[in-house]
Amino acid sequence: MGNRKYEDAAAFMVDLRERLSLRIQLTTDGHGGYPNAVSLAFRHNIDFAELVKQYASPREGQARYSPAIPTGSRVRVDRGNPTQRESAQATSSARTSRCGWACAGSRG
Repeated sequence: MGNRKYEDAAAFMVDLRERLSLRIQLTTDGHGGYPNAVSLAFRHNIDFAELVKQYASPREGQARYSPAIPTGSRVRVDRGNPTQRESAQATSSARTSRCGWACAGSRG
């Protein structure tokens, strides 16, 4: 488990690539380390996109205690030809495992 740094993302992607034998489609959040980590691990043998969620600015006095209000999202295709339907499915199913990897280091 690691933090949300490029080095940890790269180690994770290389480990993932070593466990797979087929070309995959991967959708991640908009973390800045993922595109380079995916490139390092998979080169061009992947269909990769980022799903970047957009949020409204918090109202005065609510920034600390209220959850952000989602206003939309955009898909940024990085390489290959990922399909949006599959991207949405992959995002929802990968959320738990990605958070487990990315958040584990921050738990007390």
